[in-house]
Amino acid sequence: MFRAAEDQKPDIYPQEIYVKGPSGEKIIATVIEVESAKPLFDVDVKVLPEYKSIFPGDEVLMEVSLFNVRGFGRVDVVLEYSIKDFKGNLIAKEEETVAIETQAKFVRELLIPSDIKPGTYVASAKVTFEDSVGLSSDLFEVKAKTIRLIPIILKEYTTYLIFGMIFVVAVSIFLMHRYLPKRKPEPKTKEEESKLIKTEQKTQKLEKELAALEQAHKSQLISDVSYQKGKERIEKELKRLGK
Repeated sequence: MFRAAEDQKPDIYPQEIYVKGPSGEKIIATVIEVESAKPLFDVDVKVLPEYKSIFPGDEVLMEVSLFNVRGFGRVDVVLEYSIKDFKGNLIAKEEETVAIETQAKFVRELLIPSDIKPGTYVASAKVTFEDSVGLSSDLFEVKAKTIRLIPIILKEYTTYLIFGMIFVVAVSIFLMHRYLPKRKPEPKTKEEESKLIKTEQKTQKLEKELAALEQAHKSQLISDVSYQKGKERIEKELKRLGK
């Protein structure tokens, strides 16, 4: 039995009580409701069955029933709805003013934060009229969100994948043969090596001669006829050398 102090503020007080015993320590979740000594209104709150277990970011719906205990006519009362954890932290809260004569019943909703931790929480309603406070609470659970992995079936796409891979390989081979420079065969004997060196030297000499001829023609140092004859001779010789 818990006894509240006379100056204790009327409210909902969720707590975790640690109990030690021979088998070890246990944690008991307890909700203490401190009402006014003689409340003028009674309130009852119940979390709807389908909202007893929800996920972060969902809404929790609660059915609220109000009763005018003294029956002194229609008055306005202040209703406060809240969600708390068992450490007393306020998670969500809303407030409204409701006119009531004898009794009323309605459903209210509170949005649960998307970053809330899984666990058990307390949904409560507090009705206030002047200095009179009535309280009620109910429990609900927030479950951890699960990530569902959808398997990808590749059976239907196997043929497309095979043809795609063949196409990529074929294109790669074509590009390699088309754009990669071809290596000249290495000379097998010293005579072939000497001949290859002489050919390269002669080729370089002819290329320089052709460049000088073109420069002389641009500078108008030689006639068009001389330029064409010299160019044809050099290009013919380069072609013979394999350039």
